[in-house]
Amino acid sequence: MPTSKPRLVDGVTVISDATIEALAQYQRGLGLSGLTSLSDAVAVAILRHQGRFLHLSHVTSLSDAAARALATYRGTLAPGKALSDISDAGIESLAQYHGGLDLNGLTTLSDTAAVALSRHAGPWLHHDGLASLSDKAARALATYPGSLKLRGLRMEDLAPATATLVSSRLCRQEQP
Repeated sequence: MPTSKPRLVDGVTVISDATIEALAQYQRGLGLSGLTSLSDAVAVAILRHQGRFLHLSHVTSLSDAAARALATYRGTLAPGKALSDISDAGIESLAQYHGGLDLNGLTTLSDTAAVALSRHAGPWLHHDGLASLSDKAARALATYPGSLKLRGLRMEDLAPATATLVSSRLCRQEQP
């Protein structure tokens, strides 16, 4: 009888194309939390993975090509809290992903990226690492229809107009 447990290879810090091709055949969840970088080739190869989830919680940066590839992943994608280096184009690609996005590793978010994420079709956005947010970015995120978490923002550190927008948006999501 096959096991229902995920395949966790969290200790692996570097992965070859051949290894990822083999792991992509695994039919359940796949944890690759030891990886801190993801080549474009590995990002494309991992798309063959048909499991329920893919954890990449220690990847610190994604190229535009890797983000485009990962945005098409069919399972639950967990890019992780370590992701701190991604371009606006990469964020625009990830915004196309169908599931929730945990982008807690980002400490800043450009206006362009916020507009792209406001159109994210997934059910939630987590941006708990943001330390600041412009008025334009706040206005864009305020239009996001899903669950929005911005726990890292301190309202007293924001411009008054931004704090008002963020507070009103977060209050709306918490009401039944």
